[in-house]
Amino acid sequence: MSEVRFYGIKSPFSNFSPLPITVDGLEYLTTEHFFQAMKFATSAPVHAEEIRKALTPGIAKRLGGSRKHPLVKDWDKKRIEVMRTALFCKAIQNPVFAKELLSTGTKDLIEASPRDYFWGEGRTKTGKNMLGVLLKELRARLKKNEDTYYRTD
Repeated sequence: MSEVRFYGIKSPFSNFSPLPITVDGLEYLTTEHFFQAMKFATSAPVHAEEIRKALTPGIAKRLGGSRKHPLVKDWDKKRIEVMRTALFCKAIQNPVFAKELLSTGTKDLIEASPRDYFWGEGRTKTGKNMLGVLLKELRARLKKNEDTYYRTD
């Protein structure tokens, strides 16, 4: 099986890709901004807003890594659903992204992060690659309603 490996801002599959999303009336510059802000949405809303307004996804990630503020309760259990929401919004609000994802066909999608063993494959390529897993799940969902998700009219 062939694969699509991605990492960094240039890939539309990356959470750092400059494709904004709007959730509950709030705009986030990237899915990274949304994901990091959601860590603090109910536990530290001022910090979550600071993350949402961060100038870059790198800054949003750094702010989201802070433990000066408490994480939302059960974050480890909620993070997959938060990422699923982010990716779905990215697809329905950015038709070019949805079309690009569909164009991968049945290829395996791998976040080639050398440091992240949960969302990516990690340096040793033994990570869970959950971002790739969720992207493939989204791709299957989009295929069911292909014309609905990336229409431009």
